[in-house]
Order: sequence, then structure tokens, then C-alpha cells
Amino acid sequence: MTSNADMINFVLNWIHKHPTGGQEANWTVAITGAPAMIISKADGATSGLAGMRDLSLAIKEQGWYHTLKGAYLAQTFTRDGNNTHAEMCILAGAKSLNQSVVDMKCASPNCQACADTLACAKVNNQSSCSTTPQSGWVHPFWPMALGTQLTASWENQIKELKAFNKLSDEAKKNFKNKYTMRLTSPPAGGCVEIP
Repeated sequence: MTSNADMINFVLNWIHKHPTGGQEANWTVAITGAPAMIISKADGATSGLAGMRDLSLAIKEQGWYHTLKGAYLAQTFTRDGNNTHAEMCILAGAKSLNQSVVDMKCASPNCQACADTLACAKVNNQSSCSTTPQSGWVHPFWPMALGTQLTASWENQIKELKAFNKLSDEAKKNFKNKYTMRLTSPPAGGCVEIP
């Protein structure tokens, strides 16, 4: 039987070998508990992106494809920011399908914000973590943003995010942002089936 890691690596390797506009490092692939496959890139993915039809055909040719209950592209999930990381597009997309992500791997190391949020979501994250500050990042489940565009103190923003992620949902509603920013609209993930 093919493992989740094998399926994820197949897709990431295919994307690496078939350039899609120079953004290969921004792609992420996940398997949900259904199981379903969700694929995305920074700022979301749609069926209209270059190479998506060929990727879809490559996936559907694999014997393991028929063990999945769907293969999807996760779209961007907020109107309030343009720095939606692929990992977070997938978490928000999985939520829109009423599913939870089990395994995930990004073509590049996760930023600290993604890594902590994935850990809190209990995702088996197969990527390493980078401490490089990010210019922007948006939470997949709550109207929260952070990044050096807001304040230079990435370290304080990460500490605040980690504290926020540990709170109950009720406590999160009343959270007072100090280093991070509360957005005006809640995130709303979405997925489309691969073409």
C-alpha cells in the first residue's frame, strides 16, 4: 500500500520537474483523514494555473489515486491579506471540506507561524522549520495577521501567536492583539477539485 508520504512526494517531485511559473518552492501537499489530497501554493491554487491539467492527469494515472476520496486545490482564504502561505491555504481548505489534515509537506521549510499552527492542528508535518521573519502571514481559522509589514518584531509576534494558538476557541474571540493584528473578516477557505 502506498503511504501518505509517497503520494505527497510524488506530487512535489512532479511539480519540481514541471515548472509552474518559477514558484516550485511555494507548493505544499497534504493528505486528510478522509483520505483526500489537497494541493496548494502561496496565495492559493486554482485549476486555471499553468500545469494543473497535466498535474491532474499525472495524479490520476497513479494506482493510489483511486484510494483517495478526492484530490483538490486549496484557494486563498482571506480578503484582508495577500500573504497566505500554502500550508495555511490547505488547513483552511480542509476545514471547508469538513476534513482534518493528517500529513503535510512543503517544498520549502515552514516559517515559524506555519510550523506552530500545524503543530496545534496536530498535523504530521514532514517539513523543517525556518526562523526567517516573514513579511506577512494570515491565520487559517481566525482573523489574525502578522509579519514584518506590521511590526519589525517577528519574535514577539511568534510568541503572541503561540500563546493565541493554545487558547480555547472562546478565549480566542476575546484575544487582545499587541504585536499581531486583528483582521476585519474571518478566513474562509475553499477547495476546487483538480481538473
